[in-house]
Amino acid sequence: MRISQYQFLNRDMWKLVRNLTIAKANYVERCKFLAIKSYKLIKRHYRKSIIKVLVDIGGGRGTILKFLSLVLGVESAILVDISPKALKKALKNLHRICADAHYLPLRERVADIALMFSVLELLKNPQEALKEAKRILKNRGLIIIQVPNFNGVIELCTGIPFPSLWPNKLKTLVFKSIFKHSNINWNVTPKLIKRLASNSYLYSYNYNTSVTLLARNPLKKFLPTGFLIVVENN
Repeated sequence: MRISQYQFLNRDMWKLVRNLTIAKANYVERCKFLAIKSYKLIKRHYRKSIIKVLVDIGGGRGTILKFLSLVLGVESAILVDISPKALKKALKNLHRICADAHYLPLRERVADIALMFSVLELLKNPQEALKEAKRILKNRGLIIIQVPNFNGVIELCTGIPFPSLWPNKLKTLVFKSIFKHSNINWNVTPKLIKRLASNSYLYSYNYNTSVTLLARNPLKKFLPTGFLIVVENN
């Protein structure tokens, strides 16, 4: 019997597992939570008073981008995603671009701030994506990066409990049983992101945070569900 036919790869079963380990939370509420966290970090670290261009790389429907563009009062909010379906569902008044994060069709030094939420762990080459984000960023511009905590109590994509104890190949099979057309890199951690940022001549600040309201995790103050990382183009 092929491994893909095993019961533990049954999509309906893993939906049940996710419901048991992850609280049902409204998608818009989760986006607002991330937007508020990001807003506070931007206010703390961005050195200029005016933000003209905000770019969301891999932003899906652009919900977080929309919230931030309104509260920051940006002149231009640019949504970049590789999925045409996601862009068709994008919110109004966003400039939509269908593109790969490794090859952004934007000129150099156009963006004040770039967002990369739950993107780098899904890419074949996160180093190249960071270099591209740096290329479009103005001097002293910021990149706000969010990555999940793969060493926490619950893995938020699949609902896998104690994911650090599972072999990567098995976790990948479970992930693909739920998200059929996606790949994931389980080695993406804040430590790796900081090293990749340094290789791209970016300065990084690291923040532990429960980035969503999802997890049924009483220990999330000690084992956060994700991390926010602020990267500055110096």
